[in-house]
Amino acid sequence: MKTLHLGNVTVDRVQEWLGPLFEIANFFPSDDWATIERQRDWLEPHFLLPRNQMTQGFLNASLHTFVVRTPHHNILIDTCAGNHKQRSILPDWSMMNTDYLAKFSALGITPEDQDRE
Repeated sequence: MKTLHLGNVTVDRVQEWLGPLFEIANFFPSDDWATIERQRDWLEPHFLLPRNQMTQGFLNASLHTFVVRTPHHNILIDTCAGNHKQRSILPDWSMMNTDYLAKFSALGITPEDQDRE
């Protein structure tokens, strides 16, 4: 996401993770993969990765944080999972070790610069 400018406010997205998360059969039990393929023309590329970049049968998810900067505050809207946490229900996320903090720092701010969360 490019920086979004709204007057004197900016919004940046810091992506933590992107990958296959929802098996179509479990997420939409009354549908199958063919149903998703019939909708590919409007789903791709924002909601569905190109065929050669995805795991068939799975929908991708994105975990990310939004950093909102105003003239007076830095606001963190954190929807991420976080590193170094046990997650038995989602083994792929258990004890993750992403470069999230480096991406955050690339915006020119540190976690300590946040006034609001």
